[in-house]
Amino acid sequence: MSLFPELYLTSVLQSIQAAPDLPEHLRDEVRVNWYMTQWCNYSCPYCPVLVFHKRTKSGKPQPHAFDYYPVEKWLELFDTVQASKLHIHLTGGEPFLDRENLRALLRGFAAKPRIHTYISTNGAWDPAYFADVDKSRIFLDIGFHPTQTSLNELVRQVVRIREAGFNIAIVNYVLSPENTDIFDEAFARLSGLGFYVHVSPMFPTGEHISREVRTDREMEIVVRHNTRLDLHYKVIWPEMNKRLCFYPALNYSLGWDGGVQVSCFDGSQNAFEHGFPALPRQAVACPQHSCIGCCEMYRAIVDEPLYSNPLKIFTHRDLAQEVSAYRRDVRSKMTDEEVRREVRDLQAALATIRKKRSEEIPHVTVNSIKPALPEGQNVIGYVDAPDSKFYVEARSRDRIMLTGWLASAHYGAPLKEIRFRIGDRQIGSVKEFYPRPDVAAHFGRENWLMSGWRTMIYLPALPPGEHGLIVEGVDPLGSTASIPPWPVRISE
Repeated sequence: MSLFPELYLTSVLQSIQAAPDLPEHLRDEVRVNWYMTQWCNYSCPYCPVLVFHKRTKSGKPQPHAFDYYPVEKWLELFDTVQASKLHIHLTGGEPFLDRENLRALLRGFAAKPRIHTYISTNGAWDPAYFADVDKSRIFLDIGFHPTQTSLNELVRQVVRIREAGFNIAIVNYVLSPENTDIFDEAFARLSGLGFYVHVSPMFPTGEHISREVRTDREMEIVVRHNTRLDLHYKVIWPEMNKRLCFYPALNYSLGWDGGVQVSCFDGSQNAFEHGFPALPRQAVACPQHSCIGCCEMYRAIVDEPLYSNPLKIFTHRDLAQEVSAYRRDVRSKMTDEEVRREVRDLQAALATIRKKRSEEIPHVTVNSIKPALPEGQNVIGYVDAPDSKFYVEARSRDRIMLTGWLASAHYGAPLKEIRFRIGDRQIGSVKEFYPRPDVAAHFGRENWLMSGWRTMIYLPALPPGEHGLIVEGVDPLGSTASIPPWPVRISE
């Protein structure tokens, strides 16, 4: 269900149309989205990155570009991209953590006039270290993460960075449950200093990977500060249904190890060994179920009815200009009731999507003979074992992904909460659950359907060796019980 269902008849029409060619003026322009590192000095609860904070004692390569190839090799690699104008977007993780290599890289980019550099960063670094870097073609997207730094410190940092000569295209504010209360003050102060503050609805990831419901307060904020196009793709997530899009004709995705692919498509190859694959020179049918939500992606959809601006490589600067104009010309003129009506429409659309998804869950067949439950266990469950590894292997302070199921022997599912502990320290929790029809069918208990859980957890500092991860369920009456500990093997 879409907020604009009548407009999406275009997807049907596109299926019988020939794919249009890329406009001539864009055939010599390319963007490389370079996921160069998973190092990060922040531990944001809503982040999808599996964080690595430091080099390993063994010296094994990490998911970090300069652990694989030196700066000069990366510069030589980018020289092989055939384009008169090359946009390179550095993201991670935190690109500025490896400051020595990054400075050398930026100086190398500055010596190549065709390269325009965009960097997503948290801003927690010293701009003085980059005093000798030409910043005229460097544009920053600085994220504000209130759980990791104060508003006062963020304001000091962005002012310092701007005064050091960096171009700050946007200050990105991820609107997660943790960040809602401070939003109004942060938006007013940063906007008052001349920064464009982009309000990003949080994707369900990190600790919130199962979260489906947004509060009316969150929705009011995102409605007041976003275009309807951005709301449609970042909140509704419409199905793509093979819609034609130019994004893969203009963009590569490059990894820290040199793996490269045409954006949105599977099939990676090592760029150092095999070069960059050829980009299609026409629109292609989207291979994904839905657009992942980056603003430059859905602005490249052919004949998108909510977007009529000419096709271009859409940058953070373009986003700031476009959304600022929309806020001024449209949002600022809306009454509170008009905002609330749009919130209601969005919430209704999301409720319809959730209902449709629920109806598509396979029917749970209840066997006549139910397997006996383990005696003396108040909760029953399991941690899923990816790749048949019945343990977690990590380093101290890594972030790990966990999935599994848990149900109460007496009350079924969902539980009130699941808590994760190592020793006496709680390191995470889950309060939102998803359907596991396989579990409900196996045990012959329909009320175990909503037993699935998933989350991403930051490990504490742990010595090498094996530790037990306690998975503890809290039933509706507040009673707690746990399943046998899941091994966590810390390598270093």
